[in-house]
Formats: sequence, structure tokens, C-alpha cells
Amino acid sequence: MIPRKIHYCWFGSQEKSQNVKECMATWPLKTDYLIKEWNETNCDFSANKFVRQAVEQKKWAFVSDYFRLVALYNEGGIYLDTDVELTRNFDTLLTEKFFVGYIFDSSIGTAVMGSVKHHRILGDLIDLYEEAYWDDDYKNFYVKRFGNINFTCNNDLLTYYLKTEYSDFKLNGKTQHLNDFSVYSKEEFEIGPIIGKKHALHRCEGSWKDDKDSRKKIISSSIKRMAARIPLINVESCIRHTTYAKKMKNERFYDLYLRDTENK
Repeated sequence: MIPRKIHYCWFGSQEKSQNVKECMATWPLKTDYLIKEWNETNCDFSANKFVRQAVEQKKWAFVSDYFRLVALYNEGGIYLDTDVELTRNFDTLLTEKFFVGYIFDSSIGTAVMGSVKHHRILGDLIDLYEEAYWDDDYKNFYVKRFGNINFTCNNDLLTYYLKTEYSDFKLNGKTQHLNDFSVYSKEEFEIGPIIGKKHALHRCEGSWKDDKDSRKKIISSSIKRMAARIPLINVESCIRHTTYAKKMKNERFYDLYLRDTENK
């Protein structure tokens, strides 16, 4: 069983935005799980070269990418990005061994992850970060096992790992329950369904990005939040279904998605 525990990461000592605070406020409303923060006081920043250099460059999102894996591997539970809004609890998923969801149909997301302790996938991913190294301008990273494949984020790494290590996994945007893990559609944890509710909405606050306070981003966030208040039909989900269909074509492994959807 997955423990009734929520993990999240917060590094860099920056103030949480109002949107983040509102998202996190839904967690205790929807669950009675223990909530644990991982930060500078309980994480080993000397864990490996990749983490040390990420800290030096203040790439806090990449620091979080590593320690969310460590937290789940050592303790089990549910990991949430701080910009995830819960719409129901995870009780029905606690019998899973490991679960994630799509962010786009062509890419696995890591804003919501659940696992039992010591799951093989988490152990493998931690090992990959042990051998990871940055390019010269710290925009991409590589792992020795995968040669010259470059990764821009942990979504890329997890997507490629599952395609490489699990021959029965199809990168097609569909919910799949395999032998020791499950992958859910983007409606489950990312954008929500057009009608009804799933488990979560990922608000994509992007607190680590330089343009997080840009006028365009603020307006977009406000429109989405107003749309979310319209009853019966989830207008926000309708909008995001359209925009995500366009965005996924720019994802790193869109070609793998096309291959898997063409070979049904």
C-alpha cells in the first residue's frame, strides 16, 4: 500500500505566491494525509555532482526533480508540485505500486507521483541522476546510460526511461495499468476532464521560471481561474485540451508518440 503521506519540495527560500498558497490549501481539505516539506534543512545538497551543480546554478526545479524521487523511494507516499490543486483524495489509488500521469499525450508528467517504498522505477531514476551531467550552459543534461540523448527536464527523462525499460508501455496518452506501475491520462492529474472531476489540476505556476510574473502569464492564469468557476462544463479543461494538443508537438519525444499511436 502507498502510505497516506504527501511530499512536496520548496527550495531557494523564495516566498510562495498567492496561487501556490491557494493550491496547497486544497490538500488538507481533500485529504487527512501527513504533509511533509523537503527543503535545505532535510536534503543533502552534496548527494551527487548533478545536484551540487544545480544548487550552485540555483536551478531549484532540478533540485526538486531529484529529491522528490528520494522522498518517495525512502518513505513512499504521494508527491505533489506546489501548484497542484486537489479535487479529490487519493484513497482509491493507494493500492497501486507506482503511478504517474501524462502532462501531454506525448510526455509523462511528474507534478503528481505516487509510490510504495523502494519501487524499482524510483531506484533506477535515482541511479540515472547519479550519472547525469550538464552541458556547458546548463540548459540540458545527459545520462551515461542513454548516450547522447539530451534531456531538458525530468518529464523527458521519465518518458524516455519508461519507453526504454518497459516494452509493453505505449506512449499514447491513454491510461495504462501495467505489471508494477500505472500511467493515467492527462485528465487525471493535469488538466481535468471536460465534464466531472478527477484527482487534481496542475496549475503550472512555473515558480522557477524567469517570466513567472510576466503580464501574459498573470492574465492567462486569471482567465483559467475564472473559467474554472463556470458550472457543469469545465471551460478551463476545454481550453487546455486545445492548447495542449498544439504544445505536445514540440515535446522532446513526440516522434515516439506518433510511432505508438500509429502502431496500435
